[in-house]
Amino acid sequence: MWLFIGNRVRLYNAPVIADCVIARNGRYGVFGDDPKIANCTIVDNSAGGVNCRVPTLANSIVYYNAAGAAQIVSGPLGTTVTYCDVEGSWPGVGNVDYEPAFVDWEAGNFHLLGDSPCINAGNPDFLA
Repeated sequence: MWLFIGNRVRLYNAPVIADCVIARNGRYGVFGDDPKIANCTIVDNSAGGVNCRVPTLANSIVYYNAAGAAQIVSGPLGTTVTYCDVEGSWPGVGNVDYEPAFVDWEAGNFHLLGDSPCINAGNPDFLA
């Protein structure tokens, strides 16, 4: 598991990032062109969760980012989001808007509680 805490993650040239926590960044958690993001938790970033031209997200949590800001911002070519928990909701197969039930996100513990609605909610056939 990769942890990106207190940084700004910039992704260009269609990188794939998987199995990570991106939290408490000074702007958007992820910023860039066409990243593929899988099995990640993007939380508590000051400007929002994801701001990319054409991002693809799967099996991820995008929550508790900048109050009142969009969790995901994308360009005119669109965004593909599947089997994700996105605060404020997002269209796509398997997406939900449920409080993820972290152990203590404010203290930086982003593990899920046993009764979290995110447990077993991803697409088991998806490979990053």
